[in-house]
Amino acid sequence: METSRKNLKSMSLLILFLAALSLTRNIIDAVSTGFKADNVPNGMTETAVMIATIVAFVVSLVLLIPQIYVGVKGVKVANNPETSSKGYIIWAKILFVFAIIATVFSVVDLVNAADKLNSVLALVNVILDVVVYFLFIKYANQVTKSAS
Repeated sequence: METSRKNLKSMSLLILFLAALSLTRNIIDAVSTGFKADNVPNGMTETAVMIATIVAFVVSLVLLIPQIYVGVKGVKVANNPETSSKGYIIWAKILFVFAIIATVFSVVDLVNAADKLNSVLALVNVILDVVVYFLFIKYANQVTKSAS
């Protein structure tokens, strides 16, 4: 049980680190681009592209909230498994499914992208998310089972 708790805490801290990294990257991208589009697709106005970019930015920030919850709750459960609920595991499973879907989209993007380096980095990022959430769920279930 001690190993599972230690591993759960490590995965929780890694999730929090990745969430902080994602927040930092999103803010830097927003500040550097100013929500301006490099190229406007045919049939769209620059304003429509800017609105879509802002919406995507806000959605990415909102999606950080469950990640932070999972990470913080994972650390708390790793420190005191007797007080655990299973809500954080359900959120981790939802984020795991989102990461799998993002992996599929990243593979498709890699095939079609002109900038292969950024596409490969995005693919590595989402694959890392899949692995981290898988291990988090595994260790959280072990800690929950051994605590009950």
